Amino acid sequence: MMGINKSLGLQSVIEAEIHTIMLGLKMGQQMGTRRVLLYSNLLDAVNLIMRDYCHADHPLRGIIMKTRDLLFQDWDVELHYTLRENNSCADYMAKQGDDAPIDADVVLFPMTPAGCTQRFLTDRGSCRS
Repeated sequence: MMGINKSLGLQSVIEAEIHTIMLGLKMGQQMGTRRVLLYSNLLDAVNLIMRDYCHADHPLRGIIMKTRDLLFQDWDVELHYTLRENNSCADYMAKQGDDAPIDADVVLFPMTPAGCTQRFLTDRGSCRS
């Protein structure tokens, strides 16, 4: 498991979620990862990325299309919706990013962060496809 966090500033929840998914995909690609499982507790974000009904004048169309481009490249990526209760590790890491300065770089966690270990073990049993 790898995780990231970054302060994204003031954005809508859906924009922040799509941005985070895109950022995770970019980092996975840069690291040469061949298989990625993503879980989001925001169904609207998953639907906008996975379904083809984002109209041309949608305010988030640019980031949605960039995320789709990354998602559908030559690698094995799965994007799933999960309940917030089943995604507490990601929620914990997102809150850590909220506390970071807005101009701070992305923080990469190549292993499960200490504050997330028990959350991850609990989530792991709940997020299976």
